[in-house]
Amino acid sequence: ERARCEWLNGNFSDAELLLESVLTRACTLVERAAAFQLMAYVLATKGELLRSAEISIEALKLFGIELTLHPTKEDVVSAYARIGQQIGERSVESFIDLPTMENAETQAAMGLLSNLIVSAYLTNENLFFMIPCHMVRLSLRYGNTDASALGYSCFGIALGSAFGNYKEGYHFGKLAFDLVERGN
Repeated sequence: ERARCEWLNGNFSDAELLLESVLTRACTLVERAAAFQLMAYVLATKGELLRSAEISIEALKLFGIELTLHPTKEDVVSAYARIGQQIGERSVESFIDLPTMENAETQAAMGLLSNLIVSAYLTNENLFFMIPCHMVRLSLRYGNTDASALGYSCFGIALGSAFGNYKEGYHFGKLAFDLVERGN
């Protein structure tokens, strides 16, 4: 909390030092993820977007999520194909009825992915397109959480802009909107 206060007051160096200390003392993955996420916020606020992305990618490895800072177009195409297989014949609209995500570690991973989206959007288009794949995959497997709406909407953006599939992209955007409107 002190690191968060230092960050909010613009004392970025103090916040970074405190967070480095927290990372050496954190006992659980969720605690480590929270410290990494705040460190990424601090770095992004300072305009160090690549470093912020690197920190988030490193933290995601704690949860078995492997991302590279510079994925290729082929990586993106492959990731979207795997999501298509995972979706199968289910309608996108049915995802609103997924259970609420209960697993704290998966929620922490979703938070890290959410945080990474901003840095990725501003630094690397292919990385930006990869992140929603992981968010959608986790949501389909473990249920919806607050971050799922962001994952679905960014997945829809990528379907339209990267693959020209605007109709399916619209359905994911609508799902995100409906999930937010539901209020959970």
